[in-house]
Amino acid sequence: MTIEQVSPSDEHIMRRFRAIVIPICLIIILSWCRSQISKSYREKLRLLEIKTLRASKDEDKTYIAKLEAENKRLGAIIHKDNRIVNAMADSVCTYLATSENSDIEALHSKGLSLSNEINAIRVYRQELLNQCMPDTTSIPLTNYSGIDAIISFMTKEASSNNIVLKFNFDSTFFNSKQSTSSELDLVHLFSDLLENAIIATKHAHGRFIELSLQTLKGVPTISVSDSGIPFEIDTYMKFGIFEASTHTDEGGTGIGLMDIWSFKKKYHASLIIEEMNNTICSKRLSILFDGKNRYLIVSNRFQQIVSKQTRSDLLVINAESNKSVDHILSL
Repeated sequence: MTIEQVSPSDEHIMRRFRAIVIPICLIIILSWCRSQISKSYREKLRLLEIKTLRASKDEDKTYIAKLEAENKRLGAIIHKDNRIVNAMADSVCTYLATSENSDIEALHSKGLSLSNEINAIRVYRQELLNQCMPDTTSIPLTNYSGIDAIISFMTKEASSNNIVLKFNFDSTFFNSKQSTSSELDLVHLFSDLLENAIIATKHAHGRFIELSLQTLKGVPTISVSDSGIPFEIDTYMKFGIFEASTHTDEGGTGIGLMDIWSFKKKYHASLIIEEMNNTICSKRLSILFDGKNRYLIVSNRFQQIVSKQTRSDLLVINAESNKSVDHILSL
């Protein structure tokens, strides 16, 4: 318009000029605005990433400090054991060396004293072990040594937090050709599943965890139910992508959830998380060896989860539709 005022010319030419120049100017302005918005967005992402990394670093430091403290405590027990074993060996050797030159009464008295010392050491050693391994009720055995060992250990861990851990399994689970996962992978998976359940449950009103190995409609299924608080919606969105934990203040690092997702991905299994409202359990996490590699959430918080959904691989099902795992298997 300025050029038209300064240098009047043919009106038709000026119209064409305006028709060309104005869109070009608009495109330039739009491109500039987009570049500024992108720049601002990238900067915010950078700051958010730095904040996340710093938080993760602090969590790692806290976790490492706990591990170092536990390692120091266990190291002290091992150090005492080394002294105790040497003292016991020396006492027995001395007793055997002098037994030939001693009369019966002196030998009996010395043997009784040695026996009392060894018993006192044994009781002291057992007290140290009981601090870490409280008595628990017997659990069913699967005849897989690694699995039985981790179930036994996690049962004791649960008991030390006043949590009842129930374990049951169907022998058909191990006989199924679909559940071809290695025993070592199952041991790691059970460790992650039960550790997360213990952290979530140890401050709950009703402290209960159940691990089940069963076959549902021909599909081998691993399920862990607990009475702890449900997952946060943000945790659902980060599951398997970022290290996310609902219980960082209780020692949770989110590594366990990453390992669970890695197991799911390795065996093309489906992961189903159900939020329940019964008096015993609040949630159940199930891994199905169906070869479909799906990720599903069944929840009464359907609208809240859907409104924050950022994943294309996540299917959210409204719990009010009463779709159980059996029904989901047929989908």
